[in-house]
Amino acid sequence: MSRNVDSSKKNEQILSELLKIESNKYCADCGQKGKLVFGKWNFIKACLCAGTRWASWNIGVFLCIRCGGLHRSLGTHISKVKSVTLDKWTDDQIEVYYIIQKLNAEQINYFSQSSRRAMLK
Repeated sequence: MSRNVDSSKKNEQILSELLKIESNKYCADCGQKGKLVFGKWNFIKACLCAGTRWASWNIGVFLCIRCGGLHRSLGTHISKVKSVTLDKWTDDQIEVYYIIQKLNAEQINYFSQSSRRAMLK
């Protein structure tokens, strides 16, 4: 039981840290910005608007509540949506999400550098 509690708190901390990254404060689909309030030990305490309170953990993006609902309607075979604040995340879900986030960032950097090089030619 203690291991599950420790793991759950660790996963909440990881999500909190990911949400502090500027690009993660915006919904990946519509671009709406969220404002989160962090409580004791840097855990998410509240969200003051409909910003990034949801996440598709198999795609690696944060979503607003409206876009999270749209992703849920696509089906779990396409997008696996969880609440950042209400749902418990497993270690596997956090790991998959973190890896995909890192890959997404690398792809964005690659394409932005490629486009800059093309403009300079």
